[in-house]
Amino acid sequence: MKQLISLSFCLFIFVNLSSCSQTNEEEIKEGISAANQALTERRCDAALDILGGIGYQGKNPRYLQVYASAWGCKANFSEITFFASDLPNITVGTSSLFGALSTLTTSSDFTTVSDSIYQNLQNGIDALLFAGDINQSSHENRLGEFSFSEVNNMNVQALYMIIVQMGRFFNFYGNSGAAGAKGTGVGASTCYLDYLGNALALASVGAGQTGLCTGAGQQHPDLEANIALKCQGIVLFNNFIDIVLNVSFTGGSSGDLGDLATKFADVCTDVALGNVSAALCGTTATKTQSSCVGLPIADIEVYYAWLFERMHQ
Repeated sequence: MKQLISLSFCLFIFVNLSSCSQTNEEEIKEGISAANQALTERRCDAALDILGGIGYQGKNPRYLQVYASAWGCKANFSEITFFASDLPNITVGTSSLFGALSTLTTSSDFTTVSDSIYQNLQNGIDALLFAGDINQSSHENRLGEFSFSEVNNMNVQALYMIIVQMGRFFNFYGNSGAAGAKGTGVGASTCYLDYLGNALALASVGAGQTGLCTGAGQQHPDLEANIALKCQGIVLFNNFIDIVLNVSFTGGSSGDLGDLATKFADVCTDVALGNVSAALCGTTATKTQSSCVGLPIADIEVYYAWLFERMHQ
């Protein structure tokens, strides 16, 4: 009799646990669907509230994509605008890429260091880069948590958001003008950083290949004063390259971006001439903010001088 009661109790617990699990899965699926519907109506906060109500699902790729889209919505990011107006205008020449990104539709929306529109988009990007609750962003690490198809879908979405975010970064900190040229905006800066006392960096900016940036003392004041901001640009670009080298595009969704991988190897070779470690440039380069801020400032300056200053003239 006791065995029968024990067996009945176990079956009761099992059935109820299974029922709870199914209910939770259904709630998550319904929540994602409802949030996605809210996004079609550009109700960004409503979508985030719905997703928050079911709890953060760091290992659910569909949840992460909708969550990233909700933050993108709050950041005035639109894939429709990106495909229709921006992607066709992106050129991948090693001296023109950053200038082209500076002229994207929403690049001029970022006007102050504390502008929420930048952080909102970054929240969406980070959700995709650290999908699976990984600690270090990389295509390889994401593949350890999801299928190739799931990772590829998240990579493509992250790539487009990163492109828009880089456009904002390069427009603001590069002091870009209407045509995207560095140092022709409303500010006085013609370089990203100062480079004073860094002979390897000054060798690059003094070689006639960095546009209006020709030496020390021409820096953007906000970027020069904050290593975390410097690393934001580095981490964005390194993740951009990591994804471009590994993503599979469909149809005409890549524009000229697929050509960038072959050009990047040459750019990193130039950076290596400045004795910058592989932690900054190359396939093993840091793609996580917390890792970047601990790197030598001299190396970061050379990275900017040999890569950012040259790719944004």
